[in-house]
Amino acid sequence: SRFKPNAGGFGNGIVRYNNKEEFPKELPTTNDQMAVLQSYVAPKQLYRVWFLRGKIQCAVVRHSEGALAACAASATSSLQAHQLSSVVKEEIEGKLLPLIPDAHCGSIEYLTDHSQQKDDVRYYFDVNLLSTLPLVETVSNAAQVWGPNYDPWMELANAILDFAEKEGT
Repeated sequence: SRFKPNAGGFGNGIVRYNNKEEFPKELPTTNDQMAVLQSYVAPKQLYRVWFLRGKIQCAVVRHSEGALAACAASATSSLQAHQLSSVVKEEIEGKLLPLIPDAHCGSIEYLTDHSQQKDDVRYYFDVNLLSTLPLVETVSNAAQVWGPNYDPWMELANAILDFAEKEGT
């Protein structure tokens, strides 16, 4: 099992318990008194997918080989731009994002589990609203995957301006 604070980000505060005997009688305290207890899956790859107005903006992958701190956009991780399959796009845009229709922007994280020799096993484990976008210069192969002039920050800025104009503010 994995104890994960609700707030903190970048894998901070995550504790792994391998068996019942390791589990404490009292759980660690968190800033907002909220936490999640999750089954632990040793990820081979972690993904973060940013969305804007119900559509995918961009995605990154971090090869983790069993990392405990599951954050695909950690400042200490090596990020690669990632082209999502049509199946993953449909899962996110067609099934997950409709569950949060008022979320204008953010990110969704998922991992892949290769322990069963299946590349298509995905576990969606986190939704981050107003998630910090990646800086293009910190993501390897961004120009090849996202396009040579693509900047997710500019896309977000333009969306905010469009939204403000439509709302008359």
